[in-house]
Amino acid sequence: MFCLQCGTSLDAGSLFCANCGAKATTPVSGPDPTRENGNYIFTAQAKGFFESLFDFSFTSLVTTKLIKVLYGLSMVVLALVSVWFVAISFVHASPQAGVLTLLFGAPLFFLFGVCFMRLISEYLIVVFRIAEHTAEIAQHVRPKEEPAEIKSSSQ
Repeated sequence: MFCLQCGTSLDAGSLFCANCGAKATTPVSGPDPTRENGNYIFTAQAKGFFESLFDFSFTSLVTTKLIKVLYGLSMVVLALVSVWFVAISFVHASPQAGVLTLLFGAPLFFLFGVCFMRLISEYLIVVFRIAEHTAEIAQHVRPKEEPAEIKSSSQ
């Protein structure tokens, strides 16, 4: 993990950067190492939503930005379906079936639906974070090429 302010490598479990004192946070996407005069300088790679959405190189992932909205929408849809389920039970079945649906059926449907959507959302986040962290590791192991003018001036 690296500091988003100065690019200093942070120890595991650090709350603050020892170099600049900034609060240690987990970056959404890893720092981007760039070379300047032979030294690596780390810059944060955070892109906005629309910039990520229209990024045809797919270097910035939009799923991690959208997952909260999709999870919230799924909860609203599950709540509306539960209410519809109760209304249908009262209209097309007996009042006793409607009460049972209101007390047990709809809440259980909503609970299981929310649990299922949470599992799907967490799975997607884990997959995309693995991809982001793998890219970050690859950047550190395989640094970017030096520009041609830096190579020629150092020879």
